[in-house]
Amino acid sequence: MYIPASGFDEIITAAEGLNPKDDEVVLILLAEEQMPDITTLISSLNQRGINFIGGIFPRVIHGEDLHRSGAVVRLLPLVNKPLLVTELSTSTINIQHQLSDLKFSKGSTAFILVDGLSTSIHSFLSLVFQQLGVSVKYFGGGAGYLSFQQQPCIFCPQGIYKDAAIIAFIDMDSELGIRHGWKRIAGPFVATRSEGGVIKELNWSNSYDVYKKAVEHESGLKFDEHSFFEIAKGYPFGIYSEGSEDIVRDPFQVTEKGEIICVGEVPENAVLNILKGEKSALIDSARQAIKDCFSSGFNNIEYCLVMDCISRVLFLEEDFKEELVSLSREISFNNSSVVPEGALTIGEIASREQGILEFYNKTIVVGAFHE
Repeated sequence: MYIPASGFDEIITAAEGLNPKDDEVVLILLAEEQMPDITTLISSLNQRGINFIGGIFPRVIHGEDLHRSGAVVRLLPLVNKPLLVTELSTSTINIQHQLSDLKFSKGSTAFILVDGLSTSIHSFLSLVFQQLGVSVKYFGGGAGYLSFQQQPCIFCPQGIYKDAAIIAFIDMDSELGIRHGWKRIAGPFVATRSEGGVIKELNWSNSYDVYKKAVEHESGLKFDEHSFFEIAKGYPFGIYSEGSEDIVRDPFQVTEKGEIICVGEVPENAVLNILKGEKSALIDSARQAIKDCFSSGFNNIEYCLVMDCISRVLFLEEDFKEELVSLSREISFNNSSVVPEGALTIGEIASREQGILEFYNKTIVVGAFHE
């Protein structure tokens, strides 16, 4: 459900109204504008004995509407207790023993919320996948703020954190749709030097020089006349992925050395393409993501969660409404009782057809949950 009011009283009332049991958790997706005092919200939920997890996002989604304030609140059944992981980027992540002890029933989903600006998301997800493998499906997204300034954005009964992640082990199966609609226009290039999300060299040359030449040639725009992000938001990188769409990496800043900083890690020696967005293709990708969820024949979907990248809004601007309309209508065509809900994210998380866990940018990820 969507809670339009910004006060914590309304959110608490909604959470209490769900009557959560010991083996359930209340998911709270908060839009960043006019937020309630998070410390007070956490304290009040704890006083009432309500188990909860949540994140702060640039916007939240309910049906065909995008909201700058308010919250999406949803009750999720648990198969294991949620796991909080802090200091992702500043310490050695040591959760192997906690993950190795978990037991799963058939058809479980690991719902993951992570600080979208952490520099070790790929390493964290790789560790999770090493331990859990294909015993579960994976779905989630990156929390954070439209300013792209790292601040506390992940919360649970223990408090609110930055550079952190929460894994909630949901006692439901899920059908996943992962689409972005961006098309290759230049490449392939090799990331001959990279570190984390920083691309230092492409094809043994300065990464910005290579990127600038290709994008200016394609777009007719000049980086000297526009901010880097103004042009780059329409020309992301794609990590080559055999048999499926490239995995998008979103360039948002260039350093004085000409190194390009992306949301999400770019492995050294990764094969990259430069991609271009056409509005019609991006909008249609939302519909295709829903079709993928229902292609396996499951019609007993109980609810549908959506993690849609904030940079798609920045690119589509007013036309983003068409993406939400396309998504909602495709769901209604398959299951008229389900209303899509979710958030605009800083990076998206899902497992691909082969079960492999990935972190995406500029992508829409849909989770259709069922027994």
